[in-house]
Amino acid sequence: MMTPSFFRSLAAGGVLLVTACAGNQSPASLKTADAVALSPFAKDAAQKAPQAFAEAQSLLKEAHQAQSEGRSEEAAVLGEEAQVAFEIAFALTRTARAQERLEKAEAEDAEAEAAMRDLDIAQAKLTREADGYELRARVILDTEEVKDIEKMTPERRRARRDAAQLLTAEAQTLCMGAALLNPEAEGLQKSREVVERLEVELSHGSTKDDLYPRAAHERNVCLKHLTLARRSEQQAQPDKPGSDSLLLALSKNGQWHPYRDDRGVVVTLHDDLLPQGKLSEGSRAALDELQKVAHAHPTFSLLLLIHGDGKNQLLNQAGKLALESFELPKEPESHLQVVGDRQPLVSRRIPGAATRNTRIEVIFVPKGT
Repeated sequence: MMTPSFFRSLAAGGVLLVTACAGNQSPASLKTADAVALSPFAKDAAQKAPQAFAEAQSLLKEAHQAQSEGRSEEAAVLGEEAQVAFEIAFALTRTARAQERLEKAEAEDAEAEAAMRDLDIAQAKLTREADGYELRARVILDTEEVKDIEKMTPERRRARRDAAQLLTAEAQTLCMGAALLNPEAEGLQKSREVVERLEVELSHGSTKDDLYPRAAHERNVCLKHLTLARRSEQQAQPDKPGSDSLLLALSKNGQWHPYRDDRGVVVTLHDDLLPQGKLSEGSRAALDELQKVAHAHPTFSLLLLIHGDGKNQLLNQAGKLALESFELPKEPESHLQVVGDRQPLVSRRIPGAATRNTRIEVIFVPKGT
């Protein structure tokens, strides 16, 4: 476990490195790696993924050494490698957190099974299991092996199918984002075709045992495509502004709550989509404001996701109306995904869930890391 003295030593070492590099301008990748090393996630990573974190710090130290000796090109490469190493450490940290939550949920399930005496308790257990699979689909890293269960109840099979739908929709979003950045990327078109076939199976009501692991795998593949596309863009334009300035611009509105995830920078509009496939006045006003922000940040591609329980045709019509607000130059439908009810925010069993789950997600896909 990393002690407070470790972090003090690390900070002192960082001061020395910065001082040593003061004579020449640090490359952008090294500055970014420094910022990542001082982010709030770093302390967690040092505790939960110490080996990976130590490797990242070692690369960062080598980068500063190279920079202090005037080897700027080598320092830039080492800075990029340090960024990747930090990403791995942070990913392992998220995996550890997810595993802790999963173990806690499994322990609670075991306790409930021991106490089960009547139908009400049995129903509560089934509900927890379904919610547990949705949580697992959202937070656990898909690079881990997904082991299927040999014998499943019909309820559990349906829960896994719902999780597969959620992951498949996420895979489609990630591959669409990659296509906006680099449509000719090797293997991308094939991945999109695999995801589309999986969506067809799920839409036809398939309950195959392998749906969940296949969906998890394809989401991971599409995330890799998007990550590589961003990295390519970053290498081509290393000094272009990042997502921090965009988050600041979006936050000034005071009504939106923008955040970052694997897809990019996200703003969610919870205004109603009318039954006729039209947008409410509130949605139109918000989209017009978002268009102004998008115009001021042209280095981001736009992706719109339409969520709702209505017919896909009407949701698609509402999505096209939303796209018109952004005046995209060509192929506007390549920026639109009708998710439908595959990614609910709340369980459909909750009263009023349809209204809460109906929403528009505006995703600013960064062209670079």
